[in-house]
Amino acid sequence: MPVHRVDPAVLDAAGRALGPLRERALETEDDLLAAPLLAGDAELQHVLDAWVDHVVDALRAVGEEVAEQALGLRAVAAGAAVLNDSPTRSVSAARPGTPR
Repeated sequence: MPVHRVDPAVLDAAGRALGPLRERALETEDDLLAAPLLAGDAELQHVLDAWVDHVVDALRAVGEEVAEQALGLRAVAAGAAVLNDSPTRSVSAARPGTPR
């Protein structure tokens, strides 16, 4: 199997680039929860409140997933830096669950 070189700087930069997306998701969540959304009608208000809850849940999920992906990319970048220094190992050997 050929040895694949991975640029750890590219992986690390990709992980860091996800930071602003996570921050914006959290800011939008805060903004949405702080906004006085009053419909004036009880039934419509219930629908609006449910919609806000769903959007807030989605924003939280995006923030959590982005944080996990960023950590994963940085971890792979660190592993790639080590593997790139080793002439006998390939990047595929570093994947979890991959037989060595």
